[in-house]
Order: sequence, then structure tokens, then C-alpha cells
Amino acid sequence: MKIFLASKSPRRQELLQVITPDFEIKVSPVDERAIESEILKEDGDMLSKSQKLVLKLSLEKAKAVYEELKASGENVDGILVIGSDTCVVAPDEIMGKP
Repeated sequence: MKIFLASKSPRRQELLQVITPDFEIKVSPVDERAIESEILKEDGDMLSKSQKLVLKLSLEKAKAVYEELKASGENVDGILVIGSDTCVVAPDEIMGKP
């Protein structure tokens, strides 16, 4: 199985290397600010919004990398694309990346 990490985060790379040294980095083109703005407009408390944000960003990053690989002619059968995200949240605001 070929593994792609949809992140340029050195910490995520370091953590994934604990599991396997055999993966490639492919940074996703997702517009994180646009997704954050969309979610912040929704109703709900900030904790719920932050949870929704990291899940949505993780999914969108993985999907974007998968689609790029597919469009480039990469054989996508049996590949794994890992998307992830983290944010710091206070009671009344999402403060961004740690």
C-alpha cells in the first residue's frame, strides 16, 4: 500500500514515521481560511465549530490530494491518503494552529 500524508507539518511527519517510514508528503491545495469562515458563520458553540472545522479540513485535504493523484495518472488503487488538522480554541474564538 502506498501512503500519502496530506500535510507539510513536521510534527505530523514525525508521528507518522513512528508507524512507518514508507510514505510520501503531498501538500493539499485546500483553502483553509474559506472553510473556516464558512463554519464560523454557522450556529453553535465554539467547541462544536472547532470540531467540525478540523474534521472538514482533514477530509477536504485528503480528498484534494487523492483527486490530484488521480488526475496526474497515479494508480489510486490501494493508496491511503491521510488528512489531518489541529486548531486551538478558546471559549469564544478559534485561535488557529498551535
